[in-house]
Amino acid sequence: MPPSPAPPPPPALPPLPPLLPGLELCWNLAEAGDHWCGATHSGQADYDEGSGAYYAALYGATWGYDQEDGWRYCGMALDECKAACAGMGDCAELVVSSSNGCCFPATERCEGQERTGSPKYLASECPDPRKSCWREASNGDHWCGVTHPGQEDYDEGSGAYYAALYGGTWGYDASHGWRFCQLSIGECMAACLAMDEECAEVNLAPNGCCFIAKEPCQGSKRTGDLKLKHADCYTPPSSGGACEVIAGNVGQQQFKGRSDFSGDCVRFSDDTSTVGQQAFEDAQLSLITIPPTVTSLGDQAFKNINKELPDADKRLVVSYECATDTLSWPILTGDVDVGQDCYQDTTVTTEYTCPVGPEQLTRRRLI
Repeated sequence: MPPSPAPPPPPALPPLPPLLPGLELCWNLAEAGDHWCGATHSGQADYDEGSGAYYAALYGATWGYDQEDGWRYCGMALDECKAACAGMGDCAELVVSSSNGCCFPATERCEGQERTGSPKYLASECPDPRKSCWREASNGDHWCGVTHPGQEDYDEGSGAYYAALYGGTWGYDASHGWRFCQLSIGECMAACLAMDEECAEVNLAPNGCCFIAKEPCQGSKRTGDLKLKHADCYTPPSSGGACEVIAGNVGQQQFKGRSDFSGDCVRFSDDTSTVGQQAFEDAQLSLITIPPTVTSLGDQAFKNINKELPDADKRLVVSYECATDTLSWPILTGDVDVGQDCYQDTTVTTEYTCPVGPEQLTRRRLI
């Protein structure tokens, strides 16, 4: 007998639709009482068997109709459900079954009473990131403890959502007040800002927990912690928002004594990892921005900066940028080799910057 003919190859997937406005989305959990509308959901009225077929095949899942609750994907991860909803167009919300992980998308929002035990996610366009800046508290400015006025409105629910979002915990310390644990520094800051845009300060304990407050308070508790205060980002008046960019590694004494930096400030590019010994000794500038790629600052790298200026103008702001994928700073996690007397005879204000605010609580995702 002749051999059986080979089965025909599976049909090729159609090309991925082009990116459309609105595919860059941010997501938040719906408020209590806002549940799914079921099979009559107006945001599913235009769906049919073909609507989700492409994304089901793309992610190795299924797309079908549930008689009680409407069109759904099954066998997808949460991020894949969000991507599929956005790719289908006009994504407004989706609900994820708490029992089997299937997800129901919709192009309109509808507040209903179905699937009350399943989390519901609301989609929105992401605002442009804004930079959030923090500075170390001055000497003698420590945590105020359980009497901190900036914590008086907090309760068990205040930080619960953000703790769950970042995989940490939120709880009350009987000696020192409300705190997050198991969050990165940037995640702690983002949570504080989201709970109240007037977030004033965060207090970082050696064990990684962080105490937050929406009002400043100068106390005498937890003197071994690092306390950071929310502040306006520093921009040199002469920079016009633009600083001289220095690309690549900086050599020994490369900019020693220089006083003509554009905008009176410099920013190392993202391909800079080392700054050599005495690289900026005796230089004149008001701001240095250091990205998270820098892992080594040489001996006396920033020695005696602004020595020729009047005392009122001697200050140098050193602004460390966060690693946006982890919302953390290598300089604060001990991952930067800081040379001996790195800032000798220089008046330094340390600033930590990161694009973290309420709008960053759900990480931006380009699908």
